Amino acid sequence: MTGDIGKLGEDKVCEKLESEGFEILVRNYSVHNVGELDIVARKGSDIFVVEVKARSSRNASYGSPESFITRSKMLKIRKTINRLVADYKLYDMNIVLMAGSVLHDGNGNVISVELIEL
Repeated sequence: MTGDIGKLGEDKVCEKLESEGFEILVRNYSVHNVGELDIVARKGSDIFVVEVKARSSRNASYGSPESFITRSKMLKIRKTINRLVADYKLYDMNIVLMAGSVLHDGNGNVISVELIEL
């Protein structure tokens, strides 16, 4: 995600995660020529990788924000997770992939934030 709406979406998902007891470990973890992870969080002994998707409610007929996580994007996420595990020595941790689905009104006002396990 890029731009102000993307940053707003990521900020709102981080707020929701923190309000539910998650600790944010990394934002925008990037591996050159592999991919990027929007948010990496921890809760208990689990690591949560969250792909954030924000959409305007005016475009809701095109599908939910999380429906825009394509097969190609999932492959990049999985490759990037492998590097994250190696870099942070997370070999014994349970990794959970989630979508952070943000719906906004098109003017920067967030309508809803949902966390969906993928």
